[in-house]
Amino acid sequence: MSTQSLFAFNEIVALRLGVSAGWCRSGGSGVIEQPKLGVSIRWVCWMADGRFRYDQVLRAEKPGAVFLPVSDHKVGLIKQYRPQVRDMDRYEQEFPDFGLDNVGRESWEAPRGFRIPGTSAEQTARIEAEAETGGRLVSQQGLYACCDNTAFSPHLTFLSFGEIDLSRRVREADPLEQIIERITWFSLSELNDLEEDGTYYCGYTATCIERILRRYPGVLQ
Repeated sequence: MSTQSLFAFNEIVALRLGVSAGWCRSGGSGVIEQPKLGVSIRWVCWMADGRFRYDQVLRAEKPGAVFLPVSDHKVGLIKQYRPQVRDMDRYEQEFPDFGLDNVGRESWEAPRGFRIPGTSAEQTARIEAEAETGGRLVSQQGLYACCDNTAFSPHLTFLSFGEIDLSRRVREADPLEQIIERITWFSLSELNDLEEDGTYYCGYTATCIERILRRYPGVLQ
């Protein structure tokens, strides 16, 4: 179990830790942004036939890509620690406030990352897969794009899958990927166990698997 924790970030905490939160107000239509991560939150309003419908925020981020490793009818996933709530009943009772001590849980998911300027979505998926697994990409097949939240995310994320040769290391461990653990292989039935355990809930990963089953049924069955 990870020992990571989540807390509200403010100027006092930043001074004590000697770091900066990184968020700032931006010009134009941006409300706040995090230049290092390439994420901005914009306040917009929807109009229909010249009439106001509602206002909301859009969370925009740099284009990204996902690569799902497959081998012998199994999928290769990496365990991450993500900021999702552990107790949804408690979350519902406390909403719109919620305790940060209820946030943080493990997640088995496919390698993914933001696109590097000058690279294609396919190249980004390959780079992230090799950086996070340490192996060499053998094959790659696109699964088109998906959106993580069609109500609040204007960006789409490219999905793909293929084979990784873990016996052929591409490079030494990336210092930015030190939190990544070793890839683990799961059958479809084993994914059912992860769902019941509450550690398989990544929408990108689930969408990759659903599209493989629909478009390439022999790969996982």
